[in-house]
Amino acid sequence: MKYSLLFFIVFFSLNKVVAQYVFPDCYSPYESRVYTGGEKASLSGINYTASNWLNTPPPGTGWTSDGPCGNPDDALGPKYAGDKKIIGYMPTWQSEYDFDKYDPSKLTHVIVSFLEFKGIDVGVTHDNMDYTSNDFVSSIAFNEKSVQSVDSILTHSTTNLLQKSRDADIKVLVAVGGAIDYGFLWLMNKYYNNDTKITEIAQLMVDYVNSSNIDGVDLDMECWWADHTINKITDQGGRSRGNKWGGLDSGPENAAIGITRLAKKIKELSPGIIVSTVVFGTGWYGNNYDEQMADYVDWIGIFTYDFTGSWDATPFGPHGALYKLPLDSYEKQTLDNPIYSTEEVCEFWVGIAEPAWNHDGGFDIERNKLCIGAPFYGYDFSTHKPNGGNGYEFEKYADIVAKYPNAPTSYDSNTPGQFNGNINENGENIFYETPLRAKAKVDFIYDYGQQGIIMWELTNDLPSDNENSLLKSIHDQKQKRSGTLSDENLTNNKYNNTLKVSYSNGTINYWYSKTTTEPSLHNNSISIYDIIGREITSFKTNTSRGEYFFPLPNGIHIVKDKFNQTVKIISF
Repeated sequence: MKYSLLFFIVFFSLNKVVAQYVFPDCYSPYESRVYTGGEKASLSGINYTASNWLNTPPPGTGWTSDGPCGNPDDALGPKYAGDKKIIGYMPTWQSEYDFDKYDPSKLTHVIVSFLEFKGIDVGVTHDNMDYTSNDFVSSIAFNEKSVQSVDSILTHSTTNLLQKSRDADIKVLVAVGGAIDYGFLWLMNKYYNNDTKITEIAQLMVDYVNSSNIDGVDLDMECWWADHTINKITDQGGRSRGNKWGGLDSGPENAAIGITRLAKKIKELSPGIIVSTVVFGTGWYGNNYDEQMADYVDWIGIFTYDFTGSWDATPFGPHGALYKLPLDSYEKQTLDNPIYSTEEVCEFWVGIAEPAWNHDGGFDIERNKLCIGAPFYGYDFSTHKPNGGNGYEFEKYADIVAKYPNAPTSYDSNTPGQFNGNINENGENIFYETPLRAKAKVDFIYDYGQQGIIMWELTNDLPSDNENSLLKSIHDQKQKRSGTLSDENLTNNKYNNTLKVSYSNGTINYWYSKTTTEPSLHNNSISIYDIIGREITSFKTNTSRGEYFFPLPNGIHIVKDKFNQTVKIISF
């Protein structure tokens, strides 16, 4: 789907903003005949115009794409229909994090980061510091230090992440790679076309997943940049994937092809293992990846953050913007030095972005395969990174709120919606995620059809029972959008499935559906219990619909009536 962008977005309000793609009507379907310059045809949900005499179908030389048309599902793929994923990353290096505050109940997946093949840490010298050598990675094995670090997060008595996650019935993965694992990059570059080696690497990952009793692996191919400490002098960025002038597509990097083949091999060796991957959002490094990976992974997480802040020439503005930003709203923001947004990046990955100097519309991945990102940190544009580092000072969201208690409600007035967080006082200029924008990202994936949200990373947040926690905001908004009711049929009486209950802001609402009659409800009682069966409250009702005012503590609660119908409600 390498086309120019020809669509518009409809917004309307029903107590919230809802967005959806609306495409123009399709031209007449393509026919197998000769087309002359200026004639139009549509094929597979795309409109095309012939630039000259043609007897071959679009796309291809001589055809110009006019963009998606008709049903958005034809161009973007169907919306994701399953339960939306809330995926939190848990790093191994945050030694001060209190794991008693780890709350898996607000997640669907947690990913411990990172297993590495050959980490290059500051001040650490390895046996071979030459990336260009033929044996930079001498054997296919994980770095022993990283294995110990991941294992300690999973099972140590002070962390116990695996058991806590199992108790909450969420999935646990390990991320392989990351921002300094040049060994992983080297292996994928060297062996991308070597099935024996790819199988060996895949088996290593499968064995780790099985031996650790976890659920899957997240393939994090990130460190495309140069690093002179290991004699990697080439930055693998700026690759062309076609362009707005009709230039050639140079294809993916070999290492990215290796990731596709690795994911495929893992699924062949163990079909039940979850395999995910992450990608840079924009074209500079994003163009490196292979879109065929979508065929073999369960989801693709997009880094829809670091749009600003991580390099010296960056504009001063939001680094995790959701919607497109007006040009010239921020210092250093220009057409040639833009501030991208989640909205634009999603268009790039499904292939309907405006063609640019290094791509002609983007990739061709269905929207239901994608997860967008929420950063639990900000950048302070008043302070450069220390020790000559590139970019500006990073700050955890929790630290920002500790300094500025008004931070959760301090919004950037330059952007529509005013949910890009900004503190500009005391000589600091910090942009960061807010609870409001986190909720808006949940709305985005429901309205636009992506699979879920990835969060980097959990230890940067406030405790999840804090009203201003980003994780809590995401979880609560998911509950609001998806509904919190879950019925359980535990008896065979005729009233099964007729009781419905919801809870919001101290009010318990109940109603009966189907054939339940008012007389049958005489002397009815409804009781509410906590998750281990202790009664919290009960009330009498003789009607088929009503409400009861009672503030419930946070958590999952069991509701029963006189017919022994049982449902669950969640309060937060």
